[in-house]
Amino acid sequence: MRPALRFFLLALLVVGACKKGGDPRNPNISGKWRLVSYSRGFSGILVPVPSDSVCVLSLNNDQTYGKTRNDTVYESGTYIITRASAAYNENETYPALKLVSPGGLAFLPLLISMEGDTLDLFENSTTGSGYRYGRAK
Repeated sequence: MRPALRFFLLALLVVGACKKGGDPRNPNISGKWRLVSYSRGFSGILVPVPSDSVCVLSLNNDQTYGKTRNDTVYESGTYIITRASAAYNENETYPALKLVSPGGLAFLPLLISMEGDTLDLFENSTTGSGYRYGRAK
């Protein structure tokens, strides 16, 4: 099994098994999150983000979000926490982050896995692509 797919499946198991540190069915992910690494799906490659490239996802309490790269906003809008069936298992739902641009364009929900100061967001597809964030200080 490819490492990225294995990582994706393991993260979903963690979401389902997590009992402490908040309700895994409705995680509180508000705050600022710095992108640490991302996966390229089928290739199984985890790509670390260079230290001189600061990518931050801000999820505000008023349900607005912003994405910045080196302090320049390149995307913003609103978000909701919802539930979504995984692409490979339609019988169960998982916490998901749905981003909506100001023009009303809704992106596919990202499945959520959160543990401590680590937030993993996975594209809801069979490719296993995902993003790992650490809480920004």
